[in-house]
Amino acid sequence: MKKYEGMFLVDQETANKKWDEVLGHIRSTLEKYKAEILDLDKWNDLKLAYPIKKRRKGTYIVGHFNLNEATLAEIRHDFQLSDFVLRHVIIVDTGKRQSLIEEAPAEGAPAEATGVRKAPVAAEPKIPEEVAEEPEDVVSEEEKAD
Repeated sequence: MKKYEGMFLVDQETANKKWDEVLGHIRSTLEKYKAEILDLDKWNDLKLAYPIKKRRKGTYIVGHFNLNEATLAEIRHDFQLSDFVLRHVIIVDTGKRQSLIEEAPAEGAPAEATGVRKAPVAAEPKIPEEVAEEPEDVVSEEEKAD
């Protein structure tokens, strides 16, 4: 059995009115395939970037569970057919956490202390010395004629 992390998006209105039923549906779908549920928590309510099944707001539910790898495709199929779950994603939980939003470093602390990598700064292009020098006075043919 592998440890997985699943994120489930449900309609916010449905989640608010039928929270126990929504959570029970997700839990029963996982248990149907003998998943060992470690946790299942409400994560956030957000406005969606675009409508999904005519819904504009959603509630995210995050869960961690152990599962036999052979049943993963069947679980994904069940969630695709679900009336409660608008979208879902299930990935292998490696235990490594990478946050897309890092905390700002404390004043005076180096950026390396927060684990945030800075983008490499491009060095100024080097100009060859013969080009970098000021050109000598160039006199045009017209000026010579005067």
